[in-house]
Amino acid sequence: MMQNLSARSSFLRMFLLALLMVAGLALLVSESHAQNYRAHIGGPYGRVFPPQAYRGVLTVVQYPVVELDGERERMVPGTRLIDTSNRSITPASVTGKRLVVNYVRYANGQLHTIWILTPKEAQERRAVANPSWWEGLVESLGSWANVVNWLGY
Repeated sequence: MMQNLSARSSFLRMFLLALLMVAGLALLVSESHAQNYRAHIGGPYGRVFPPQAYRGVLTVVQYPVVELDGERERMVPGTRLIDTSNRSITPASVTGKRLVVNYVRYANGQLHTIWILTPKEAQERRAVANPSWWEGLVESLGSWANVVNWLGY
């Protein structure tokens, strides 16, 4: 009987050790994938935006009201707001801040996805939906570099 009990406890120890090793291996693999993902997001190529995305300046006034390129609009419940680390965030976390963004609209004109840009991404050229507003802003501030400084980047 004593021998049988010893064999059971030995088997249990081996099973728990194997389970612990598998869990540790899974943790290492998932962490390496996360590092690769983070390296890709902040890597030499940065994030890839859809070709139909426009550049704009966004201020969340009070959700769902936003100001985009000087015009007030409403965000719809399905609008996604993505931060510089590619995480989905709530509009309340950026209320009152002026942000350089890329954005895409639904076919009906409502905002679909908004990406908050890093300073490096903000300096890349992209089509704008309201050229006269942007031209006026650049003209009043003197240069695109001054616009980026005015926005706090």
